[in-house]
Amino acid sequence: GAVVRPPLAFPPAVQGSGAGSGRPPGANLEPKQNSMCLNIEPELIGMIIGKGGETVKHLSRESGAKIEIARTGDVAERMVYLMGPADAVQRARVMIEDIVSKSRERSVANATNANSMRIPFALVGLLIGKAGETIKELKKESGARIDIQKEPIDANSDDRLVHLSGPPECVEYARKMIADRLRSSREGFAGGRSRSRSRPRE
Repeated sequence: GAVVRPPLAFPPAVQGSGAGSGRPPGANLEPKQNSMCLNIEPELIGMIIGKGGETVKHLSRESGAKIEIARTGDVAERMVYLMGPADAVQRARVMIEDIVSKSRERSVANATNANSMRIPFALVGLLIGKAGETIKELKKESGARIDIQKEPIDANSDDRLVHLSGPPECVEYARKMIADRLRSSREGFAGGRSRSRSRPRE
């Protein structure tokens, strides 16, 4: 979920359910009201704001908490401030974390970054090898970490994502090794079918 930090200072420039007052969020908190600060990745903040600010307004109405989103000097995060009665703040937190969690899941499912490879499920076994020997060999020789996603990429495909991590040169070498091995496997499989016989198991 989102990282929770106690709000130490409130930036003056904010947008959200209570924006426009010109005062820092939390400046007029009444007694017995709580405040909370969530750190959200900038690429996910749009899911919380919504088109024309509709989502953040809806979250505020449903939870009963005041929600304001501040721009910070750190581009690695955006600050979401929750203010109001304790139960309202907690409701808003749960609702926001649910949006963030679902957004992250969709991002992973649709990932096409440079450190991921998409492979057909039918070839996963060939990449892993007997008792994991093939993937161990690939890891050892390339120096990269190789993780195969257990779940399908999405509901319409049985393909899996292979995540590569490590120094750039190791990742690139692992990518080439995997591509070469899968190409050989496909060619062997196609050749075996053309000769009406199965490819021998390793």
